[in-house]
Amino acid sequence: MPDDRSGWCYVMVHPAWSSIGLVKIGMTARDPTKRAAEITAVSGLVAPCKVAFCCHVADRRAVENAVKAALGGRRVRGRRELFRCDVAAARAAIESAACHTRAVPVPRRAPWRPRWTSRRAAWQVRRRRILIRLAVMLAIGSAAALIWMA
Repeated sequence: MPDDRSGWCYVMVHPAWSSIGLVKIGMTARDPTKRAAEITAVSGLVAPCKVAFCCHVADRRAVENAVKAALGGRRVRGRRELFRCDVAAARAAIESAACHTRAVPVPRRAPWRPRWTSRRAAWQVRRRRILIRLAVMLAIGSAAALIWMA
């Protein structure tokens, strides 16, 4: 079974971004060229996006977070993956982060618990069950009355 944390960190370029000095830095568990085609199709860009650099890493999320922290001042907007730098600077940041990032265990979700932890919620569940039972009894009684009258 492959490790679910491993994947690709990539630098993607597009003619519209390159003309204003931007590159896209991201990560994926799939093939980066397929991700580039997906971004081109979804965003409505006329020219295709191209992967300028990609690197397979052991923990793609940790490396991407380290790269974004290192290049944080060059970020175009808060949650966007576009950075105002050239491919060489983005590549150096990814390679540096891939060498210096330790694998961090991914926190697992807490075990499932029922929603009705309070008394009121428990009462609402009991009330709903009682109403369903009454509706079933009423339906059975109506059917019996129709049969008896026929």
